[in-house]
Amino acid sequence: MSSQDTARRPITLVTPKLSEPEYSGTGRGQSFLDKLDIRTRVLLAGLSVAVLAVSALVMYFSYQVSPQKLTPLDTIQAQQNSGPESQVRANGELLAPFASSNFEKSKNLAEQSLSSFVEANQALQKIINVEVLSLSELADAQDIALRGDELFLENDFAGASERYLTALEIVEKATGQGKQRLAELSDELEKSIDSLAVERANRLLAEAVELSAQPDSLEKLSKRVKVLPDVAEALRDARNFELADRYSEALSVYRKIADLDPLTDGLDQFFDRADQKRSEQLLKRDIGFGMYALARGNLNEAEKYFASAQLLSPENETVLAGLRYKNQLEESISLADRRKAAVSAVTSEEWGEAIKLYRAVLDSHPFSSFAIEGIRDTLKLQELTDQLEIIVSQPEKLSDEELFAQATDVIRSAERLLDTTDKVKLPNFRSLTTQVKGLLNRYSSPVSVTLYSDDATEISISGVGSLGRFQQTTIELNVGEQTFRGIQNGCRDVYRTVIVEPGMRPIDIRCEERISR
Repeated sequence: MSSQDTARRPITLVTPKLSEPEYSGTGRGQSFLDKLDIRTRVLLAGLSVAVLAVSALVMYFSYQVSPQKLTPLDTIQAQQNSGPESQVRANGELLAPFASSNFEKSKNLAEQSLSSFVEANQALQKIINVEVLSLSELADAQDIALRGDELFLENDFAGASERYLTALEIVEKATGQGKQRLAELSDELEKSIDSLAVERANRLLAEAVELSAQPDSLEKLSKRVKVLPDVAEALRDARNFELADRYSEALSVYRKIADLDPLTDGLDQFFDRADQKRSEQLLKRDIGFGMYALARGNLNEAEKYFASAQLLSPENETVLAGLRYKNQLEESISLADRRKAAVSAVTSEEWGEAIKLYRAVLDSHPFSSFAIEGIRDTLKLQELTDQLEIIVSQPEKLSDEELFAQATDVIRSAERLLDTTDKVKLPNFRSLTTQVKGLLNRYSSPVSVTLYSDDATEISISGVGSLGRFQQTTIELNVGEQTFRGIQNGCRDVYRTVIVEPGMRPIDIRCEERISR
């Protein structure tokens, strides 16, 4: 053997990566104890029992043996006689069982922390493509775990456990972030499919497939994205058919969409809506033909169409009304004649006769709307006519503000009624309305009135107030009846009522009759 072969070489120490699955045992589903044989397990169990027994005996004797009562001087002497080496040896002898127990506990805790970290890391890689997630924290977690491996081999189990737990926390946080992102992508992808956003759906699907380590979990969404262009086009076709009232064709397209993607958003509602619209379309057609037949007086044809419509909608009010109308068609001719007679009486302003004819209609048809409305309008016409005649006969009353407001309400009611009966000729009523409108216009604007007096009489106007003393003055007064009063010491009060109107002559008011004493 050469000298080169026999020369000593330095040994390079390699730190095993305990946090890797092949060293930790978690990759094969093994715990720390699973890697030991039966004899080693029994030996460890016996050792644990012995340690616990010794610990119990030490604690028992420490409580049984009473310590001697020492004086302070004795205590000092004992401390001087016992050197440092004897104290260390005594403490070591007492604490050896406890140290061994704590050593095993720390080691077990570190192994458990290591196992938890490796399992969490494997779980993360099963769910998320770590390379795509690209979190810098994951690299830090790996470095921290490797540092824990080094401390574990140096028997610093507390430090190793602390680093494993720190790395575990980082991995669990990354797992949560990855799951959350996958959930967000799935949610956004479903929303994109529901909104028919083809490009966005494809982009989100690609991102989700790249991120997920379980591509099978996205198979359902992938199939929906694949047929999404066909679904979007089919939905547009169906909508166009509906807009063109071609509901049978729209229903056919919706059935096709159900075959492509039964989860299409709103598909059931679309189908039900088109089916309902088709039924409504057939119903309207039958009702329209039935009404047309009634208008032509063809009662047999009308009955056929209404019967068909009733099959589609048995409780439809229009259909039932059509059938009732068919039965009442004969009576309608008689009602039309009586209605014409009542309208003629209203036109002639024969209020009593018109009300009599309308009430005769209500005797046989209590719910006849034209008769009810006819009586209401006729009574109102009669009442307004009486009020208009009173206003025209007593225009001076319009100078009172309250009566003027009442007259204004009367003329408004008369005009509204004329608007609803513009086809009916009411010569007297229309004439009264015109007259009252003129009076209101006339009485609504004040006029200038010139007053003369003797500069000694105190003049006042009822409803206006005192004007004081003057020889001549001009004031603005409302058209209508006004009462003036004159007061002067030693004279009898004078009262004078005049009708104020545009263009009237000046008024002279003064006290002239002296009171004798």
